[in-house]
Amino acid sequence: MSNQKSLPIVVAVALQALLSLGAIVLTLPFILSGTDPEGPPMFIMIVSVIIGVLGLVTAWALWQGKRWGVTSTIVLRILDSLAAAPGIVFAPTLALQLGSEVGVVLSVVVIVLLLLPASRRAFS
Repeated sequence: MSNQKSLPIVVAVALQALLSLGAIVLTLPFILSGTDPEGPPMFIMIVSVIIGVLGLVTAWALWQGKRWGVTSTIVLRILDSLAAAPGIVFAPTLALQLGSEVGVVLSVVVIVLLLLPASRRAFS
């Protein structure tokens, strides 16, 4: 990949990094304190932090032009969407439902950006 990055890749990297950091920052305090009875199950919160950490690694790989970063990012975004999707309907609060919706939509945006022809050419 050349030093000049296409706009879809830059946006995908930024969204991947923000989603990953958000997952870590918003979830880790509840895991460490163990006090969020209205939030998602502990299993989902732990998965969210793991996906967040791995997401930072894949964001770095995308930025460095690593081909495995594209595949890894797409897989992580799919897993994150699957973990968040039940929250759209079953989350106990409106804020958690909206957060799930935003997470799923942004994950789909990252996947689409990475599958655009300009992005695929950059990683070929």
